[in-house]
Amino acid sequence: MTLSYTLRKLTRMVFSKNTLIFLLLISAVYLSGVLWFERISSNRNFFYTIAGTIGQMQALPADFEQPFVEPMRIVTGFGNRSYSVDYLTDGMAAHISLTALRAAISEAEYSHTGELNWPELLEPAVYLLEYPLRIPRELVAGAWGIRNSQIPRHISAFDTIVISPGITSADGITFTFTDSAEALAHHFTLDNDALRSDLRNSIVSAQHQETDIHFSASSEVAAHMFAGNAFIPIFSGDILTYIPLRVTNPYANAGGDVLISSIIPRISAMFETPAAITSKVNPGEFIFSDEHTVVRLSADNILEYSNYRTHRQPRALTLGEAYGVARAFIRNDAQLPGRAYLTDFTEYDGTFTFHFGLAVYDFPLVIPPQLARTHDLSALIEVSVRVGVVANYRKLGIGFEPSNTAQIADIGFFSAYDRILDYGAVGSAVTGRTPYINSADLAFYADLSNPNEINLVWYFRIDSARYIVPTR
Repeated sequence: MTLSYTLRKLTRMVFSKNTLIFLLLISAVYLSGVLWFERISSNRNFFYTIAGTIGQMQALPADFEQPFVEPMRIVTGFGNRSYSVDYLTDGMAAHISLTALRAAISEAEYSHTGELNWPELLEPAVYLLEYPLRIPRELVAGAWGIRNSQIPRHISAFDTIVISPGITSADGITFTFTDSAEALAHHFTLDNDALRSDLRNSIVSAQHQETDIHFSASSEVAAHMFAGNAFIPIFSGDILTYIPLRVTNPYANAGGDVLISSIIPRISAMFETPAAITSKVNPGEFIFSDEHTVVRLSADNILEYSNYRTHRQPRALTLGEAYGVARAFIRNDAQLPGRAYLTDFTEYDGTFTFHFGLAVYDFPLVIPPQLARTHDLSALIEVSVRVGVVANYRKLGIGFEPSNTAQIADIGFFSAYDRILDYGAVGSAVTGRTPYINSADLAFYADLSNPNEINLVWYFRIDSARYIVPTR
């Protein structure tokens, strides 16, 4: 039996000789200072995240660079119907694929738009950047400070970006922006031999890494069951051995007590003048404030930041700029337990509200519906941006760490789906059909009734419903 998949992620794996050689080959790419989504320092006070004192800011600074929208995950396709998936997006797959994407936004030329054909797109070796929502072109226009890209001129929205370095040296790099809602694929090309070689070498290197989970494309193995293409986790053996998580409190002291003195150092960066923070304890919550800012932390660990300063902005922010403000704020929250990715957004009367999900230890995090209802959580993280600043920030303020014992998952995808069917939860008495699956993922289920053991579950999205199935 191989080592636990999760444990292997925690120890970052021991790279093969091929991987080490490849790291040397493209170390220049990694060390060149290319930051793949944003150029915002993580050591700044929240109010200086964008530049200057946000509470007094009247316009975005001249050096503000709109980030590109981070994907939920990056998929590596090896050209043999086998795939790997990375939620952490801090590995070599992320760096090389996003370096390529930045080059594409700057230099790629439009080729054509055609019908979306997943088997054709997945036939060669590829990288895929997957999003859980349709990303409008407004979030591409101006990304990384690039204003003259051809890409937003030829697309309206996308949910996946497929990067194919081609098969032969004569092939250029193809970037395909897929729009599943419209069943369209928008193709762009880029001639860059060095980058094409780096992409191919990176994929070949990743193929030799041992893992306890591999992925199959639903369009290749179970097209009749899915509404579109999804990547299905498959255990490499009969069972999967993994390390569960346990809940921690990032606002507690070393002894586990949540006190004013333990909270303030962890939230002081949210205030313009930390020395001016006042605090009080109400039944069920801590409240911290200064002249313009209030931060509340409930006994149930719901943290909410509100900025009441009156702001001025000489022009309305674009969607991309507002996302950049929200993203910078999140990136500077040192108490987040994982990596945030965009799941939804709305705009009303000049206020942009962004919802984010979380990936922890390379799996998405799911909370029970009753927990979301009890605490009125529309998302794990919610950020509202108005006139260039974060007006409200709300999140489930818990952390996670690996537990001390291993757990076994022995219910695979098909068995999990059969359980849903056996339960009778799927299907329609009116239409007499079985709805298509939108996605089926392994996820950590934050059932806080047992905080010492957060286990992996199967998380299905089927039509508008969500289903949780245990993995054993």
